[in-house]
Amino acid sequence: MIGVAARGADRVARVLRTAGQDLRTTQETIVRVAGAIVHRKVVERMSDPGTSHPFWGRGGGIGDRLAARSGGSRARITPGTQVYRVGDTVSTVVGSPDQHIGFLEEGGTVYGRPYLRVPTAAAKTAQGVDRFAGRSIREIAGAFLQRSRRGILWAMRAVGGRAVELLYMLVRSVRIRGRHVFARARADAEPEIARVSNGAVAAVVRKANRG
Repeated sequence: MIGVAARGADRVARVLRTAGQDLRTTQETIVRVAGAIVHRKVVERMSDPGTSHPFWGRGGGIGDRLAARSGGSRARITPGTQVYRVGDTVSTVVGSPDQHIGFLEEGGTVYGRPYLRVPTAAAKTAQGVDRFAGRSIREIAGAFLQRSRRGILWAMRAVGGRAVELLYMLVRSVRIRGRHVFARARADAEPEIARVSNGAVAAVVRKANRG
């Protein structure tokens, strides 16, 4: 018969209990910090100054970013600091209640009923917002519809003499490219989250070893 003695078993058990308690708290802290990091990255990707065109006016963000206009959509992004625990799983949410933000994430086609209005610079504010939003073309003083020689339907209005000002190009549908702001923000945040996570876990291990 061979006898085996385990020395220091009580200390090991105590260290494991302490580490387990600390890891539970640390897990929630890591997720809360990770949510805040992703939120910051999302806001950065929604803060592009936007493009500018002499005819079309201020446009959307460059590349996969979104241009900030009024800032309302950006302000409604959930901060990601509220954590939820289900068993051993801890999670948080960085998202938006705005339906159009979800559409911009994945992209898709928008269809008119029967037309969509694509505003020119003349129909936009300096921030790139449609100044006649919510109003029919009939309600815009002096506005009328006319097709160009190329068959494009325009909403325009007289600005004096024979001069006209183009307000909207009317189209049947518009294809919107997905910007994947949230997916790319999460990918951007991964290296920083990994550093935070590794540092926090290492601190728990050091504390447990000193116990």
